[in-house]
Amino acid sequence: MIEARPTIEGDAEIIASDIRPEDAEEIDAASGLSAVDALLAGFQRSTECFTIYREDAAKTPLAMFGYGITEPNLCGIIWLLGANGLMRHRYEFLRKSHYWVDYMQSKIPLAYNVVYEKNVVHIKWLQWLGFKLIKRHSNFGYRQVPFIEFVRLRHV
Repeated sequence: MIEARPTIEGDAEIIASDIRPEDAEEIDAASGLSAVDALLAGFQRSTECFTIYREDAAKTPLAMFGYGITEPNLCGIIWLLGANGLMRHRYEFLRKSHYWVDYMQSKIPLAYNVVYEKNVVHIKWLQWLGFKLIKRHSNFGYRQVPFIEFVRLRHV
């Protein structure tokens, strides 16, 4: 079983040590940061940040996600980065993703960010969650490679 709790700083190092290759590639393309630095930046810049963990004796961190309000009562940036271990819980993760996104959207009616165009699995997951792909940025981020902007308006 997996659950989510507020993030503590030590979570970033644990997740970064087992970061999914797709997430590491996206971090590099967008920012050029290391996985641990990207996770710490997300933690520090988020209005709220959560850690998905395995409900075992160690409560092993598997992913971090959060949102940062960019326009109060209107919109914010959402994000998620995961470790390889998250994939062992992929079906439960998919089921709980809707709940976690809905929670964030109770705070930010319009959620948005960008996704690396090569990250097809992430794009399909975002679409499955109800996000719309709205704009392709051909030369985005640190590596100046294609990213796709996505948005989701809160369900009412």
